[in-house]
Formats: sequence, structure tokens, C-alpha cells
Amino acid sequence: MIKDYEIIYQQNNKQTKIKISTDDLDRYISNNLKNKNIIDIDKKQNLIPKSYKVKKIDEIINSFDIMLQANIKLDEVVLLVRDGYKANSNEYLFLSNVYDCMKAGKPIYEAFALPQFKINNTIVSFLKLAQDSGEMKKTIKSLSLILKKSTQIKEKIYSKLKYPLILLTVLMVSFIVIFMVVVPKFEYIFSQFDTKLPYITVLFLKIKENFLFYLFVVLFFMFFSSLVIRYLKQNYKDIKLRLDKVALFYIPYFSSAVFLFEKYRFFMTIKTIIRANYKFETALKISKNSTTNSYILDKLDKIQLSIEQGDEIYSSFENSKLFDSWANRLLLSSQQSGDNLSVISKIDTIYEDKLNKKIENISLMIEPILIVLIGLFVLFMMLAIFLPVWELGTIIK
Repeated sequence: MIKDYEIIYQQNNKQTKIKISTDDLDRYISNNLKNKNIIDIDKKQNLIPKSYKVKKIDEIINSFDIMLQANIKLDEVVLLVRDGYKANSNEYLFLSNVYDCMKAGKPIYEAFALPQFKINNTIVSFLKLAQDSGEMKKTIKSLSLILKKSTQIKEKIYSKLKYPLILLTVLMVSFIVIFMVVVPKFEYIFSQFDTKLPYITVLFLKIKENFLFYLFVVLFFMFFSSLVIRYLKQNYKDIKLRLDKVALFYIPYFSSAVFLFEKYRFFMTIKTIIRANYKFETALKISKNSTTNSYILDKLDKIQLSIEQGDEIYSSFENSKLFDSWANRLLLSSQQSGDNLSVISKIDTIYEDKLNKKIENISLMIEPILIVLIGLFVLFMMLAIFLPVWELGTIIK
């Protein structure tokens, strides 16, 4: 079990105090404080469990898959993967906890399900499936494929939106530099002449005067809003349902992309599980956990309940009004032919193509909009600054 300690040690006539979290104090001291004179070790009591964000969980699952395919025992795999991380890192602590859990005779998914590690529910569900079926090697391989595919899609989205984000950042930095450095120089020059400034220049100077105030107001509003939304989603189920529905249907351009990504990931997960020779009902139960959107999850719960009550797969999906009519029609054909894998693969491919096109379209739309905005701002700034200069030149002549 992971525990917190405060250690005071002396080295080169200097005392140092450090705080650590570890499951094996002796091992940590031998690895990190071997040549130091330890003065005191104080064990801390935590009333609230500390959270350990395991950022490299995809990498851990991939390593599990590679070693299990090499026929290495699972407990040995956990130790081998753990030793590849730095002692006292979250990944090291997490895998140590997994090993302790296995040595205590508990199933591996219980260690992954501990709330302090915040592991995705999809991973926990897969490991529970592996434990129940006894097909650890096959199930871990399927899970690794799903995580890799999800990562590839996210990287593709980021790569497409990277350039627009850079343009937006450049625009914001340009605003700050121009209003804080460039404009004050011209403002001083304009104040030296008793002439009536053009309206566009007056407007520009007023914007400059209130720029920092509005900037801080906008940033504070965004930060405060994000905290309020997060609190409401965590504590009020109905509000979370409505907010998640808004994210899927009411944000122009982006909602459709989010919805396509959720539907693609759902069918991609089902396809991978069925390919590992599990039944459709099992695949549906596991695939539900691939989404964090409560609106979609609520619909999928109703689909699962309907199928468990004896309704047909096609009618259950159609009644949910969650998926496209063509996807429901393909599910009907799979029901009639009994070839679930082939049909689900087609649905998965179609949604992937639609998602790629949507991402491309959003990228193509954002770039010219930002370029036009930058161009208009530059034109506005040039006219605001140089119109008074031209008028002053005319007066002098």
C-alpha cells in the first residue's frame, strides 16, 4: 500500500527535508538515499486518499500486451513493466499496488478500479472481462488495439487543429504587443497636436485603454465558468446530462465532430471485442464505458436493457434515436445474416471516414476565418494609426 513519509537527512553538513510517497520505504531509501545520513523519518496520516494520475496507462497496457504475447506470466509482467519507470513515479507506485493486489489473491481489475488512480472505466471493464473469461492475453491485446486507435484519432485531430491554434495564439500575442508597446508611442505623438483625430483612431485608442481590463474579465469568466461547469457536472446528474447533450447537438460545427468521434469509438470498441470472439451483448456492455458523455451513456443503458429483455438488436438501436438510420439498417442486416463482425466493421469504417472528413472541414474552415480576422485587425490598426499622420502631413503642407 502506498504511504506518505517526510524524511530528514544530512549530507555535506546540510540538512534536507523531502516528502515522498512509496509502497516500500526500505527499497526507496536503498535506491535514492543510500549514501545520505538519515536523521528522521515521519510517517504521514492521510485522512483523504491522495490521487495519483497515471498518465502513461496506454503505454503500460501496450507493454502488458507485448510481454503477454511472449508468454511471460502476468505477475512477472507487472514487475518488469514497473521497473521500467522511475522509482516514486505515479506509474511505479500504481504498478507496485497492482502487484501487491495480485499477491494478496485479488483480481487485477480491482487494483485498476481504485479511485485514487483514476483509470478509465473501459480499461477496468476489459480487465474484468479478462478475469472472468480467463483470456487475459487475448483481452489485453484487444484493449491495446483500442487504446492505440483512440490515440491515433486524437493525434489526428490535434494535428489538423494545430495550425489554427497557432494562428489564434499569434493573433492574441499581436494584440497584447500592439496595445502595450506600439500604440502608446503613437498616442503620445497624437497628444502633441491640437487636431481632431479621425473616429477610427479614437475608437482604436478607446479599445487600447480598456484592453487589459476586458482581457482579464474574459479570462476570469472562462476560468470561473469552467470551474462552475465542472462542479455542476460532478454533483448534479440532470445538469450533467443536459450539458453533455448541448456538447453533442448545439455547438455549431464542433458538436457534430464530437458526436461522430463518440459513435466511431463505440463501434470500434465493439468491433475489437467481437473480433476477440466475444458475443455482441458482451461487447455492448464493455463498449458503453468507452464514452464519458452521460447523454450517450444513458441511451446505451436503455439499449442494453432492451436487448436483455428480449428485444431485437436492430429495434433496440433504432428506438434509441442515437445512431444514424443507415447504421441501424446495417445492424438489421447483421441480425439477419448472423455476421456481426463484418457489418460492425463496415459501420466502424464509415464513421471513421465521416469523422476524418469532418475534422478536415473544420480545419479548412477555421484557417481562413483566422487569417481574415488577422487581416482585418491589421487594416484597422494601420488606418487608425496612419490616417492622423496623413492629415498632419496635409496640414503642414
